[in-house]
Amino acid sequence: MSRNVRNGSKADRPKTTFLQARACGLRWRMSPPRLDKSTLPDTSYQWTTRKAAVFLGALAHFGRVGEAARVVGMCRQSAYRLRARLGEDGLFAKAWDEAQAKGRARRRWGPSKATVLPPESDVFGIGK
Repeated sequence: MSRNVRNGSKADRPKTTFLQARACGLRWRMSPPRLDKSTLPDTSYQWTTRKAAVFLGALAHFGRVGEAARVVGMCRQSAYRLRARLGEDGLFAKAWDEAQAKGRARRRWGPSKATVLPPESDVFGIGK
């Protein structure tokens, strides 16, 4: 062989590589990979805005973080982690404190009688 492959110029190198369609007969097309639903994280284990809102409502009702977290299918520890992640001075923490105070007062004084509605009453004044 008179040609030096290691120090050869680009003109001396072969123009096709092993996996090119012309060299090995393979044909392929780049397409986005198929989305396998089993590889996606289960969203029921994640906090969403809706879950956080329902959690705050349950916290205002029960006054206990563990019970409110169970209402939305989460654990007490994940609720505290969410609060820490969003910041102790944030809107969520302030709403948490207010809801918890309201729930504790409700537990202390019992359910208010104003929430009990008479049966078959026209609550909104719309008529029948």
